[in-house]
Amino acid sequence: KAGHKVTLITGYYDIGGFESARALYQQQDIECINVVVVGTKYSNRQSYLRRVTSFLSFCLLSIYAGLRTKKIDVVYASSTPLTVGIPAMVIKWVKRVPFVFEVRDQWPQIPIELSIITNRFLIRFLLWLEKTIYRSCSAIVTLSPGQADGVRKMLSEEKPITVIPNSCDIDVFRPENDGSATRLKRGWQDKFVLLHAGAMGKVNGLDFVIDAAERLKDHSDIVFVLIGDGKQKPLLESRAKQLGLTNVEILPSVSKQQLPEILAAADVALVIIAKYPIVEHN
Repeated sequence: KAGHKVTLITGYYDIGGFESARALYQQQDIECINVVVVGTKYSNRQSYLRRVTSFLSFCLLSIYAGLRTKKIDVVYASSTPLTVGIPAMVIKWVKRVPFVFEVRDQWPQIPIELSIITNRFLIRFLLWLEKTIYRSCSAIVTLSPGQADGVRKMLSEEKPITVIPNSCDIDVFRPENDGSATRLKRGWQDKFVLLHAGAMGKVNGLDFVIDAAERLKDHSDIVFVLIGDGKQKPLLESRAKQLGLTNVEILPSVSKQQLPEILAAADVALVIIAKYPIVEHN
């Protein structure tokens, strides 16, 4: 709306609404934004090795897509993963333009503390990469004061850091949204619905929800609903089945367009985070 031309480079995700990732390079015009979809497929269910492969292939394809883009004034890279800073740095050096780095999760500290990354060589490399990215960028954006403090501890020089918290698309998620059709379809009319929508990974700690559901299994008017995907999802499904819980519904991921009505159908929205100090501070 301000008259700037924006090119967004992204990978392919099943519920992103993009075309099938058969080509290594696709261009789509979405709301006057030039969206370049590179042929990197990613899923929260991928193994650690598959994720690393996806991150590396995205780096290479993003460098290609970025260098093809003409008349660049600034590069804005949003993590995670931390490796998105690599193509941003290459494009910055080749095009000789400023680079802004947005930290949405403080990598690699979080996966190190969660014991997701344990290899000492890899830890040293990622810590070096983090510092290199911070040194290379002109400014840093974080999502919380805690993240800003964590970034400052890693910096050996003064760097502009701006805190821009997560926000909501208020044109889509409205208080007047009607979830009655979803309640009727799902059989929730007379139930008290507690809903988690999003990732189902280790950091989300959704075992807590299964524990709560087990304690409340005799209350047929209360139902816990988990919507999304992630590596822990099969374990959550298995545990709910083993415990014979009829008050837990674990559903597939949905598009952003479908989510407002589903959220409107719930009585309580759950935001569950496992008890890890670094996550609590961020």
